[in-house]
Amino acid sequence: MLQIRILSQQFGAGLNIIRDEIGATKQTSISANFAYEIQLSSTIYTSFGVNVGGSFLNTNYSDGNILNPNDPLLDNRNEFDPSFGSGIMTYAENWYVGVSVPNFLKSSYYSTQESRLLDIDNLQIFLLGGYIFNINDNFKFKPAVLARVTKSLPLVVDYSANMLINNKVTIGLSYRTSEIVTGMFGLQLSPSFYLGYSYDRTISGLSGYNEGSNEIMLKFTIPNKVKIIKSPRFY
Repeated sequence: MLQIRILSQQFGAGLNIIRDEIGATKQTSISANFAYEIQLSSTIYTSFGVNVGGSFLNTNYSDGNILNPNDPLLDNRNEFDPSFGSGIMTYAENWYVGVSVPNFLKSSYYSTQESRLLDIDNLQIFLLGGYIFNINDNFKFKPAVLARVTKSLPLVVDYSANMLINNKVTIGLSYRTSEIVTGMFGLQLSPSFYLGYSYDRTISGLSGYNEGSNEIMLKFTIPNKVKIIKSPRFY
């Protein structure tokens, strides 16, 4: 994952690039993000955001061992799906709440349904919230919750707890109700660069069929000439 962000006093823009490879499937997702912030009080802010982008999907089943070469579901594919999402978050120095829809558009991947623009039946709504406890000047503790609500799927909730040490080192652990545990580590290399790593592992009966997944993130923030810190950005 690669993140680039440009921030000003009220406006923010960013670019996300994510590359996934699972078996014969390779997927690259690119999204441009834009946000505008308004001040509700001396300590509370609300930010509205949208993202526009899409995903490139490539499948090449010849990379694996195919038991039935005539299976119609094993056709190699090279496709692009657009995406459009939006969200809103209200926050102060030590708490935040928000709601977002990452994508309103229907994905054509692995789908035999008729073509349509909006995907109401499979629309994913994310609800999030967290609180930051300032234990002392060098140690912050943040419990948080993230819920995914989808009409056609069971409710999925992530519970997490992260620690920020000396405003540079982040260590965290999360549990998903679909029986996935994730550990993460992050390092603020400079005011502009952040490097992160996470590893998640299934703890259900499927744990014997996979070795978990690894994710590396590099985040770059273009420095602002006017340095204004409204929140610890520990979220």
